[in-house]
Amino acid sequence: MTRALAFVFLLFVYPSGWLALWHVFAVTMIIGAVEPLFRPTSMAYIAHILPKDLLQKANALLEGTLQTLMLLGPGLGGLLISTFDVSVVVMILVVALGSSSIILLLIPSHYGHKEDERKTWLRDFTEGLHFFKEYRVLLWLGLLLLVINFAVGAAMPLFLPYVIENLGGTETNYGLFVSAFSIGMVLGSFITGLTGTPKDLRLTFLSCMFANGTLFVFLGYTSVFAVAFIISVLQGLAASLININNTTYYQKRVPEYIRGRVFSVRFLLAQIGIPIGAGLGGFLAETFSIKLLFISIGCLIVTTSLMALSLRALHDLNDKTLDKPVEMSHNL
Repeated sequence: MTRALAFVFLLFVYPSGWLALWHVFAVTMIIGAVEPLFRPTSMAYIAHILPKDLLQKANALLEGTLQTLMLLGPGLGGLLISTFDVSVVVMILVVALGSSSIILLLIPSHYGHKEDERKTWLRDFTEGLHFFKEYRVLLWLGLLLLVINFAVGAAMPLFLPYVIENLGGTETNYGLFVSAFSIGMVLGSFITGLTGTPKDLRLTFLSCMFANGTLFVFLGYTSVFAVAFIISVLQGLAASLININNTTYYQKRVPEYIRGRVFSVRFLLAQIGIPIGAGLGGFLAETFSIKLLFISIGCLIVTTSLMALSLRALHDLNDKTLDKPVEMSHNL
């Protein structure tokens, strides 16, 4: 509903001719601010309502649906804008988001572990941090995601100049290149939904991470658009395998009463790397070159994945005796 109201603001400002750039920034910041509330809550809710044996397929279905719509959304939005008007498109967004919020209100509420004392947000968040301290495997998974998102944050803002300058492409090529990642994510979701949880989860995580880094290195060296397109598809596929299996593992291992708090900390760990990477990536690309930046972040991911092979905590990923959710100590 907050997202819908943010677009309502644009709906009133745009036709009047008062729309300024800072209005768009403000709306974007509001939409970004509610994402860390929506995403962790949705992940925790899925784990509440589904049995463990269905979590992998459910996450694959949700990820595949998300990436399919992200693939179709920009093209559909551009078609609607060219056919009608920006106001019509914004109105569609308001109706879609508002209707979604009403549908969400109709789904059953689920209350897990009930507490006698109502805690502050800071104390809830601190307990989520404490959980990561006790169970290092989850902490290391979060840190590995941070490294990957740092690399993605550094690369994404530079994809347009990369396609235009390094690959000699056009704006159309840029659109195809960006869509390639979503195509890979959809393929990865389909594969994950069919195959289920890998037998060796640790090896799957680190192999996909190693592959993603190697593909970044190849992306820096290639000057052929078709090759870069295929590389982006493969990167999306590897990212999908990491995301879905990672989310499912958290859902199975974290106790119900603290699941939302832990997902919030996980979201923070993963997402904080994106703005840092974007700032540093832009500086390095301008100082040196986009090619060198891609090669560097690829080497960073590869090195991190190889170093992670020696982490004893990650061996818990394959410990079948830990299938039941872990419990926190009560001396918080």
